[in-house]
Amino acid sequence: MKSYKYLLLFILLSLFTWGAVAEKMDVNFPDTFSVWKTSVYQRFQINDVPSPTEETCLRAQACRNESVAFQLAAAWNRDADALRMSVTPLKGEEGEIAQAQWSLHFVDYVITREQGKVADKLTEAPERALKGGQIQPLWLTLHVPSSAAAGVYRGTVTVRCEKASPIMFPVEVTVLDALLPSPKDDTFYLDLWQHPGAIARYHRVPLWSEVHWVLLRAYTELLATAGQNPITACLIHDPWASQTRDPHPSMVRWVRDTAGQFHFDFSVFDRYVALCLDAGLTGPINCYSLVMGPGSRMDCPIRYWDEREGCFKQLDSEVGDEVWQGVWRDFFAVFIPHLKEKGWFENTCIALDEAPEKKMQAVLQAIPEGFKIALAGNYHADLDEKLYDYCLIYPGVVPEISAARRQRGQITTFYTCCGPDFPNTFTFSPPVESRLLAWNALKTQCDGYLRWAFASWPDSPNRSSAWGNWPSGDTFLVYPGPCSSIRFELLKQGIQDFDAYTLAQKKAPDDARLKEAVRRANLEHDGRKVSVEEVDAARRLVNAVLAETR
Repeated sequence: MKSYKYLLLFILLSLFTWGAVAEKMDVNFPDTFSVWKTSVYQRFQINDVPSPTEETCLRAQACRNESVAFQLAAAWNRDADALRMSVTPLKGEEGEIAQAQWSLHFVDYVITREQGKVADKLTEAPERALKGGQIQPLWLTLHVPSSAAAGVYRGTVTVRCEKASPIMFPVEVTVLDALLPSPKDDTFYLDLWQHPGAIARYHRVPLWSEVHWVLLRAYTELLATAGQNPITACLIHDPWASQTRDPHPSMVRWVRDTAGQFHFDFSVFDRYVALCLDAGLTGPINCYSLVMGPGSRMDCPIRYWDEREGCFKQLDSEVGDEVWQGVWRDFFAVFIPHLKEKGWFENTCIALDEAPEKKMQAVLQAIPEGFKIALAGNYHADLDEKLYDYCLIYPGVVPEISAARRQRGQITTFYTCCGPDFPNTFTFSPPVESRLLAWNALKTQCDGYLRWAFASWPDSPNRSSAWGNWPSGDTFLVYPGPCSSIRFELLKQGIQDFDAYTLAQKKAPDDARLKEAVRRANLEHDGRKVSVEEVDAARRLVNAVLAETR
């Protein structure tokens, strides 16, 4: 009898619990297929519940040759198949924006240590299954062609799932009579460090094999869509001392012959530089490096192939000692003529990462005259005029220093890495922070932004964005495929803001609205506190100037 009482109690509790869950499901997730408009600044977490909005029209302002993004969210309280999107051309009085100018993506969830699963990766597919009780974000990008006439264009986005009634969203895009430059010719200096070794490892192809080169082109072309400038070229093996999952491979093959003399094979270096230039990267070719980095360490081991013993060995040296000076003297005696023969010498920098002043002074003595030099690190007044490309930790230097360097034909940027906490481009960072980076460049009047890792993936980046002790997502901005991310897309959105501001400033340099735009966009850089309406309002002020000037 006692067991029956417990059984009855168990059944009653189970019914009560099931009822509570069912009630929760009814409240939080609709029992019919639902889709709603949401902000591009909304980063969904796996346990978020629907919060539909009444607004359905997807509205945007854009210059010609600009891309604008929209985000929708779909949900159902049961599993379903065949979730898909379709779009129409946008039609205006002066013509139309073709259907082919749309890019449609599902947003995938990835693991972070800090917030669990968050939506970040953009996947292009004709359709996918919809998981019940989980929000599925949808990301849409529209590119306005350079040839589009100014005016208002209208169309429709439709979302379908199984046999449920399709849900339609009107689209209204106002095109301004202003033309943004192509990414290759834009005004923003973007430096995202590339990592060919990680691409080879993840895709399980031999390093520098023909299939690897095909993959490298795809990733480089994606990088070029953001207006990337420098080409990350490694002169030695693992110049960052394995701070990523994969060591950076050298693009120069160091060979020591049986007589003890060094020879240098630049064939991989040449092919990589040529590929990047062809894909739209403008350079300079940033060569890492004469020292190991980052930081104050003075040892500089150089891996080479020993012909006598038929294996790789390591040359141990200290920055500034006779061995180090001698081997780099031999290297430059060959490297400089090679660069000049290729026509690349004037477009090449010797680059260093977070080298303190004492270390820098030793390196400067070893670099032959005529080379440009790039450094990411702290500001040192004694180094200022010697550096062509000087990148300072966020927020960068004061505008007066940026302006003086620009007058001398030098580049000044700022960077984020594992710090600061904000603004940043971690997978758990509020997406608006990626857009704010370019507005910080406008505030400090510098030329652009550097991020230390474009695709330095952990073991399984499509599943988890965490690596080592770094914040989740710190080591990459795009996913294998290549696939973009919300972070990367909003970084590009900010770069477009920068280009639009620069264009407006040339047309109306004294317009007070431009100063006000920079002020409003920089009121707060912590994405948890930012009023995104202020960021959008800042861009509208720039657009207002562009709309009134010719």
